[in-house]
Amino acid sequence: MSIGTSVSSTPHQIFKRRRPRCALIEFNYYHGETMPTIVRCLNALGADVQVYCNERLRHNDPFVYTQGLSYGLHDVEDLSGDDLNNALSEFDLVIINSLEPKENLTKVKGLQMPVIGVMHNGGLAITDRDYADFFGAPSRKALVMARHISDFISQRTNVQWISPIELGTVRDPLPATGFVTFCVQGNLHADRRNYGALVNAVSSITARGIKNFKVLIIGRNDTATGDALREAIRSRHLDAFFEFSEGELRYFDYYGSIARSDFLLPLVDPNLSDHAAYFRDKLSTTMQIALAFQIIPIVHGDLATAYGVENESFTYSTNWLSRLNLSKMRGGLKRAMLAALNAPQEDLVRMRSGLSRKRDELLNHSTENLRSLLDELTIGESRKPNSSAEANPERHAHPHN
Repeated sequence: MSIGTSVSSTPHQIFKRRRPRCALIEFNYYHGETMPTIVRCLNALGADVQVYCNERLRHNDPFVYTQGLSYGLHDVEDLSGDDLNNALSEFDLVIINSLEPKENLTKVKGLQMPVIGVMHNGGLAITDRDYADFFGAPSRKALVMARHISDFISQRTNVQWISPIELGTVRDPLPATGFVTFCVQGNLHADRRNYGALVNAVSSITARGIKNFKVLIIGRNDTATGDALREAIRSRHLDAFFEFSEGELRYFDYYGSIARSDFLLPLVDPNLSDHAAYFRDKLSTTMQIALAFQIIPIVHGDLATAYGVENESFTYSTNWLSRLNLSKMRGGLKRAMLAALNAPQEDLVRMRSGLSRKRDELLNHSTENLRSLLDELTIGESRKPNSSAEANPERHAHPHN
């Protein structure tokens, strides 16, 4: 267990009576990438934050590149037992970093203190009765991962959003390869990205004699989709233009590898029904990372618009004709990749600067939106301190770097 270094900020008015204690809990071994932003926002609002997650997630360390965050780090197994209310009795607020899958909802549905549930598939808050009932209580609030997701869901229920783009700074990125590098990040599953479109685009570009680039595939690729992608690459004799990571990466290597890239490829295709949620109620982690590390995305125009980065991206689009002819979409991807390869350096500098400004704006909005949720829950104002809310000295240890 450890705690980060302090952040100097002025606590919000709702926290002036005393410093509320907040538990941030992740039951899964994944979704650690959202936790640093939540800690950052709570720090800015003056809260004491204690993070609970399992050993695998702590080993992978989603906070590895962050600095200046203040938090305690604990084993989520410390909360095991029949009475979760008793285990969390010293806290004024509980934030569940992933309310999915549903077994996580089952674990926390009996909590009696205020709860904020993070929805990574935000639409479940309105389409799934169990989640809708959970958030029907006034002491429970839903938090989604982007503004456009909130806009979509808010038509049916009250939610708030943050942009989870505080991932720290990669101080020593891995050495450049000497090529222009495109990056596709994340575990390989066809329902998340259009890998076929990528292979077609790379084949078309290399057929023009352009060979000064490489595509990095960063993430778990020991899947059926990964096997199919490798076979497609081999069959087109494109092996020299692709590089795959190996095994499960810790966040140090995951983010460090991505930092080598010049451009990110979300490969989200609005013509594929499995991808529709990314344009509506599901976070694109590629767009999250693009903003976090200011790596220029090559992205469908509708997705760039959803994240407000049309001027900081190389975009392609589809129209009614391309919905009948998927080669139009793939051709658009090829043209966007060629535009990136041929872009003047000053344009790239401008786009990265724009992403940096956008990141700062979104993090400021995120803090204010979380403040708004805490206002609704009246944390630190109307609620009386829990009888066991005195700080446990064992929860505060050496600085976490």
